Amino acid sequence: MNFSVPVLNFPEYIPKTFGAYGGSLIIPIPKEDFSQTKIEFINNTSGVTAKCGQYVCGLKNYIGESQFDANSGMLSFSRRIRNEYTGEMELIKGANVKTLDVDLQIMNTEYNRIYALLSMLDGIPCVFQANNDSSTKYEPLIVYGYIDSFNLILRGALYSDCNLTIKGMI
Repeated sequence: MNFSVPVLNFPEYIPKTFGAYGGSLIIPIPKEDFSQTKIEFINNTSGVTAKCGQYVCGLKNYIGESQFDANSGMLSFSRRIRNEYTGEMELIKGANVKTLDVDLQIMNTEYNRIYALLSMLDGIPCVFQANNDSSTKYEPLIVYGYIDSFNLILRGALYSDCNLTIKGMI
């Protein structure tokens, strides 16, 4: 698999060994001409199975600063069947995905680039990360999914707004 770092240099980009970890792990890796990655799971806990949900690699694009009032949620694919005669409800557990609706502040000098980028990403699965800094890591603000809709609002002389709605994928 082509990726952006030689195997020999990979450990220097990972700040620590990850123990039991149940969330998204985003590791910035410098781009090289040709690289390989190797993911190895070492199970130190008996009875626990190590696994990887998604492995996604690609280019990082900055869109803008996420604003307060980001809405994160869940879209459920569980089935709910109500008996029309007795009213009893049968619930059948299904999968679910994250949803994210976030407002971003963008620079007007980036308005055309961001419009073109978001239009190009229509129908392409991506990882969207709406945490502004690395010290806060709200897991619901990291979504593997697609752009459901976006709106750019030319607000002022220097900055504009972008509303971005993301639907997660299984």
